[in-house]
Amino acid sequence: MVVDLMVIPSIVFCAFLLRNYRAETAAVSNWQSGLLLISYPLTWIFLGSLFGAWDIEVIRNRSLAYQSLVKAGFVSFILFSSASFIFHVEISRLAIFFALVCGIALTVFVRWISYQLNFNKTQRGFLERPHILICQNLESSKEHVDSLKRSVRNLTIFFIPEGDSDFEHWLATIVQNIESSDSIRAHLIDIESLPPQQILKLIIALESRNVEILIAETLGLVASQRKIIVSNGKLWSLLHSSPLNSTNRLTKRAFDVTLSLIILTILFPVLVLIGMCVKLSSRGPILYIDKRIGKDEVPFDFPKFRSMYVSAKDQRLEVLGRPDANMSSRYRSDPRITPFGSIIRRFSLDELPQFWCVLRGSMSIVGPRPMLPEEELQLGGIDFRRHVVKPGLTGLWQVSGRKETTWEERMALDLDYIQGWSMSSDLVLVMRTLIVVIRGTGAY
Repeated sequence: MVVDLMVIPSIVFCAFLLRNYRAETAAVSNWQSGLLLISYPLTWIFLGSLFGAWDIEVIRNRSLAYQSLVKAGFVSFILFSSASFIFHVEISRLAIFFALVCGIALTVFVRWISYQLNFNKTQRGFLERPHILICQNLESSKEHVDSLKRSVRNLTIFFIPEGDSDFEHWLATIVQNIESSDSIRAHLIDIESLPPQQILKLIIALESRNVEILIAETLGLVASQRKIIVSNGKLWSLLHSSPLNSTNRLTKRAFDVTLSLIILTILFPVLVLIGMCVKLSSRGPILYIDKRIGKDEVPFDFPKFRSMYVSAKDQRLEVLGRPDANMSSRYRSDPRITPFGSIIRRFSLDELPQFWCVLRGSMSIVGPRPMLPEEELQLGGIDFRRHVVKPGLTGLWQVSGRKETTWEERMALDLDYIQGWSMSSDLVLVMRTLIVVIRGTGAY
């Protein structure tokens, strides 16, 4: 990453220096051209991250890195050539093209050199990290077990229990081993002997702790988030719990921090005015701070502008009851909301302090809405997967009806967002949120 961050801007800068050398007209003629020139390498780097140029997967599959670098270069070239034409910005397309060709050639070459120098060391380090093997018994899995033992230095084997009563204790032992040894990969063999619900619990426990999951390709497994790979001379199905890998999380974090700083700076006078109105309109503090469940089920402080009377929390269960099909109608007639509170809730202005949580890292701009501790009791087996990402200010549920949706629909929307995440989907959801906020859809 560091090398690419140095190479791409340097190549673009050199391309325009060469274009200007003994030229009668400058390649950059005004501030608009200069802004476009600065944005060009930044966009190239952003697209490289978006296309997975620095994903951990490129260690095992070099062609993915080369493809990502080339794709990012061409897309950025097309974008900026189009932008200079559409907005009539005078900038040398020849210099951009020169930067494209040299940038792609140099980044790919540097990546190739890096692989030659570091591949064996990286692969050896990966194999020396703790791995776990889950199988029925050694006899039925002997071929896979022998191949793993020859290559993996630190391998812990867990045998699938025969009785249902032993499963929870067995799973807890696996989780304890992962957390104490920092295991990075789990090899699963003959897991079809487990009931489907137990397989689901096992996979969720592994993926929520960032353990890579390989299932021996003997099941004819069909899954949208799987990839067939060869490891230790055997076929395995690599399960992807979510597109939100390490590189994409870094991109998403950069987007969160940048947008939060911009919004908080622009809306600071609005925040002060809302705080004054809350204080003057009813007795109590300006902010209401409560506990919510965050990523990996870790509680965090969740602030909002107070929109209810002071005793509202004690009356929640009495007024709203448990989540069910009639929940939305009870929200509409909630007597705990203050007159000014109904206004700021109507346009979601009470949520603005949560941008501070985004800056602190406990929330994201887009994601599943944070859950109350008591709401966790309503979660089904697969619903806990929503905790593998940070909760968000907005999300798919927010733009799909909010409180007008049922509990089951909310859970389904959260899981759909996690499984199909992309940076472009986050941008679309942010734009859709602006429309929903103006309309006040489902906000009460």
